[in-house]
Amino acid sequence: VSNNYGAIVSSNAVLTVNFPPAILRVVDASAAGGNYVTIPIQLVANGNENALGFSLQFDPLLLTFSQASLGSGISGAFFFPNTNQVASGKIGVAIALSSGNTFVAGTQTVANVTFVVAPVTNIQNTICLFADQPTARQISDAQANVLGANYYNGNISISATEFEADSSPRPGGDKSLTITDWVQVGRFAAKLDAANAGSEFQRADCAPRWARGNGAITVTDWVQAGRYVAGLDPQTAAGGPTSGGVNLQLLAASPQSGHTTNLEGTSTRIVRLVGGDVLAGENCIVAVNLEGQGDENALGFSLNFDPAKANFASASLGSGAAGAIFNVNTNLVSIGQIGFVLALPTGSSFSASNREIVKVTLAVSSTATEGIPLSFANHPVSGEISDPSAGELAAGYINAVLTVSPFPPVITINQIGSNAVVSWPTLAADFLLQTNTTLNPGSWGVLPIIPTTNGANNTVSLPMSGDHMFYRLIRP
Repeated sequence: VSNNYGAIVSSNAVLTVNFPPAILRVVDASAAGGNYVTIPIQLVANGNENALGFSLQFDPLLLTFSQASLGSGISGAFFFPNTNQVASGKIGVAIALSSGNTFVAGTQTVANVTFVVAPVTNIQNTICLFADQPTARQISDAQANVLGANYYNGNISISATEFEADSSPRPGGDKSLTITDWVQVGRFAAKLDAANAGSEFQRADCAPRWARGNGAITVTDWVQAGRYVAGLDPQTAAGGPTSGGVNLQLLAASPQSGHTTNLEGTSTRIVRLVGGDVLAGENCIVAVNLEGQGDENALGFSLNFDPAKANFASASLGSGAAGAIFNVNTNLVSIGQIGFVLALPTGSSFSASNREIVKVTLAVSSTATEGIPLSFANHPVSGEISDPSAGELAAGYINAVLTVSPFPPVITINQIGSNAVVSWPTLAADFLLQTNTTLNPGSWGVLPIIPTTNGANNTVSLPMSGDHMFYRLIRP
């Protein structure tokens, strides 16, 4: 100590520096209902902290504990979570460095606690707060001295849940699952409507359930939507892909080869096109048959044909698909592509048998010749079969050919012994055979003989006489 008149040295003094209380805080977080949320626990350290303990208390109706882990910036620390009371909304955590070591001064994440957030239909807030059970709050230095600390709770903001399969009303849904959602997903599967990329696609693409979608909206998504609507599966927060991106395998076999194409491996489950013979200019019914194994709930597929040779007339459920919901996509019929989806009531399945599931009526062009190939494809509707649990089933797909005979039907006359054998195609089933000894228009009469049939032709054998005899087919 000095002044203008001199100086003197004081006695020694001790300066004690006291750190401010360390800070332990729960970092605020936000999450959508039905998803995961990870909450960081941060320590604002002074640099003399060696160990700490605390408990977190949370609302178990909104948060379900998933896991707790050491913060990424803490290496070599001992970590002791206590999960004995998580069912009542409490978890304890103890963290300790090796003897003599301390946390670095500054802010660092010492733990991460992850919860599953309950689905909610409205925005909610909940607090994750510090407590003393099951692990007491305390921070220690390396000499086992208790250090002062302040504890700050955290707030978790929960946004309303978007549910898988919630597709109606478009485009945002209504946070509930009802029958209109099932209908709308069916329209997406049939490509009657196109789901917008983003949330709408993500919600509609709901199968397989474990993945919350696979990037394609198909008949399995329709089945899974039905399970959600019926309450067979619990409502699930939307997740998974937000747009299409699956490279779908073409299912169609070569129309001429008649071989089976499988989704995977060898399957005794077959979807078969049944063609037939038809007169040019006439309508023909093409059957789609399912040779099932007894676990099929829904089917989706597309039919390709040559639009220069035939036009689509109508489609209906087959005799073996009574009670099914049926959607037909005719948006691309002008280029010879028709899509179909059909589903039985949720939880039910077709019996193991060979059954007609769809009937398609095609109007064959009057100028068509030879055959008309009919084939399965993936456009506009993807080929897929679903079981009642929305699982995809392997199947083989067999194509067909329509055999076209010219119109009008042709009569052939041959002599066998003393008889004249008159033949005409059995396709002309609604035609009558008439006879006349002259070509006088008013003298034709129906021949009162029932023809025999060999499958392809009707035949009448008549004894020959010395008179001229003329024959014709007429449609009444």
